[in-house]
Amino acid sequence: MLDKIKELTKDTALYGISTIVGRFLGFILVPFYTNVFSTEEFGIQSYLYAFLAFANIVYIYGMDAAFMKFATVNEKDERTVFSTGYIFVTITTLAFSVILVLIHKWLAYEADLTNYSNIFLYVIVILFLDTATLIPFSELRLKRKASKFALIKIINILINVGLNFTLILKYKFGIEAIFISNLAASAFSFVVLIPTIISNLDF
Repeated sequence: MLDKIKELTKDTALYGISTIVGRFLGFILVPFYTNVFSTEEFGIQSYLYAFLAFANIVYIYGMDAAFMKFATVNEKDERTVFSTGYIFVTITTLAFSVILVLIHKWLAYEADLTNYSNIFLYVIVILFLDTATLIPFSELRLKRKASKFALIKIINILINVGLNFTLILKYKFGIEAIFISNLAASAFSFVVLIPTIISNLDF
C-alpha cells in the first residue's frame, strides 16, 4: 500500500512539474512578446493561437480521453484500442489539414491577415503534429511512464523558448519566429514518440 502511494506521489510530481514548466512558458514569453512586438503583431499572434486552440479541439474531438477510458476497461485489447483510435485520428487529421491548406489564403483574407498567410501553414502543421502526439502521450500516462512523459514535455518547452529568443533577438525574425519555434518543438515531440506509436500499432 505504501509503495503504491509513493509511486502515485512520484507520478503526480512529475506530471505536475511538466505542467508548471508549461505555464512558466507563458509567464516568460508574454512579457517578452509585448516588449519586442508592436500591439498589432501581438494581436495577430494572439488571434492565431486562439484559432490553434479551437482547432485542436476539433482535430482530436475527445479521442485521447476515449482511448484512456476504453484502454483501461479493455486491457487485453489495448493495442487494438490504440490502433483504432490513432489510425482514425490520423485519417481525420490529414483530411482536416488538407482542407485547411487549400483554404488557408481565404482564411487569411477573411481574418484580414493576407500578409501573414504563410503563418497559417505553420499553424496547420503544428495542429497536425500536436494531434498526432495526444494519444501517444495518453499511452505513456496509461503505462505510468511519467518520467518519459515529463522529459519530453520539458524538452519541448525548452526548444520552444530557446528558439523564440534566438530567432527573435539574434536573427531578427518577426512573429513568424513564434510559430517556427512551436513547430520545431512539436516536431521534436512527434519524432521522439514515433517508437511508442509503432510499438502500439496492431497491424
